[in-house]
Amino acid sequence: MVCTVKHNFKFFIIVISLIILSIAIVVGGMHIIAANTGKRPNSPTAPDFNTPGGNANPPAVNLDTPATQDSLKVKFEAMYDVNGDTITVISENYLRNYWQDKDKIRSLTTKEVYFIIQDSIRIYSEYDTVILPSLEPFVKDEYYNASMRHPFGSDFRETVTIRTRPNQVISYNESDITAIYTIIMYRLKALSSPEAFFMGNEAIIHAGGIPELDSSLLSRTLFYIPAYSENTDRNHILSVVGSRTEATGDEGFSDLFTMYYWGEAEIKFASMQTWIISQAYPTAEIENNFNGTYIASSDGLQFIFTLDRNGKFTLKMNDDSSDELTGYYEMLDSGLLLYNADFRYSFDYVDGVGYRYRENISSPDPSYVFGDCTMFRISVSVGTELSGNVKFYTEATKERKEPVIATSIELSKDQIKELRKIIDSVQKWTDDDSVDRLPYYFDGEFKFSDRGYIYYFSYDANVIYFDHYCAVISDDQMQFIKNINQ
Repeated sequence: MVCTVKHNFKFFIIVISLIILSIAIVVGGMHIIAANTGKRPNSPTAPDFNTPGGNANPPAVNLDTPATQDSLKVKFEAMYDVNGDTITVISENYLRNYWQDKDKIRSLTTKEVYFIIQDSIRIYSEYDTVILPSLEPFVKDEYYNASMRHPFGSDFRETVTIRTRPNQVISYNESDITAIYTIIMYRLKALSSPEAFFMGNEAIIHAGGIPELDSSLLSRTLFYIPAYSENTDRNHILSVVGSRTEATGDEGFSDLFTMYYWGEAEIKFASMQTWIISQAYPTAEIENNFNGTYIASSDGLQFIFTLDRNGKFTLKMNDDSSDELTGYYEMLDSGLLLYNADFRYSFDYVDGVGYRYRENISSPDPSYVFGDCTMFRISVSVGTELSGNVKFYTEATKERKEPVIATSIELSKDQIKELRKIIDSVQKWTDDDSVDRLPYYFDGEFKFSDRGYIYYFSYDANVIYFDHYCAVISDDQMQFIKNINQ
């Protein structure tokens, strides 16, 4: 199976590591620790978010009286511009009035942030289209000039349109979670002064550190200070977070929301009142109804492993294999670790490509061994039926020339299965950059819904070609491709 890394929020992808802001009581004191940890169920070194008070829906979201909820509903509904099945979550007229005084400090309270999270989920499920108007005319220059303070220098400079799945979201896939997260973050930015945000690298610098030498994910974490005002001691908060110092009884500190910038669409809340870290988004309802796994596969290699949202992985020989290896995974700054008590697989992350196996620091299971530097590409499977399409050209077309499509055919399940077997049966793909050859003339192309590459085929050379790799297949295999056009 051949896949590409999905870049949703510069990502994309769910398996990229999270920042876990761990707040612990130590000898009557509270420490704020930014740790580079992945999700590791049953691991003694990982914080357990299933303990009482650490649930995905913390008490803060349910403590409002009906009157308070009603007032929040009225407040945010006044921002909407609804036109049939299309909703603009904050109208341009409202933004214009709201930011008439750009120097006025504005921030949302903790309850307002939680309301926006729940309300954004509701909006996504009820409307066909969600409009997020450009913020460029309304925000202060600091949004674009102080990247450490607010990491949205290029976001929302243009109007964003989100197509939803109204009345169809029985289970959530990764694109749903990402879209809702975009709506939430837009509303946070649109209604808050830039001072209410800061990046971990700004905190590290403020505390006298060097972000480039910090091995944790703190430097790439976005923080939001709820209820930020002229009385908030922002520098003090930066010092505490940047130096990871004790904040016991510190009235100058604050509640914080954290988001892992460039990482998963997840928001956590650290309460100063209860000293509890909890997940604010995705909510428990979304997590319980998530339909998807991450699939990692290698070109020409039948090994495939999947990563779920609960920190577990499964390694198989191929899609149809009943035998599998299971364990836990941990996302690191530099790569990925698969492990259980008996084995360990280590991978380096190669930006824009995928994960490269490190044989020298791994201890593989004897039944699941693959070569050093084997590349695995990752895509997300959302539980939908696999689809595919093949296009036949009017004539053999020289590579890099624009072909004329004669026929486009949607592939059947059996045809997809057979084509995947042809691809996965290739024992060795030749790196096209390492050979000197005559140009290929391609007769068509095909693509699968879960693989990022287009595969080109040449009758004359019996060649399959993708990206910059090529392989010769058998006459019978090429004849199968030809017969699809019969």
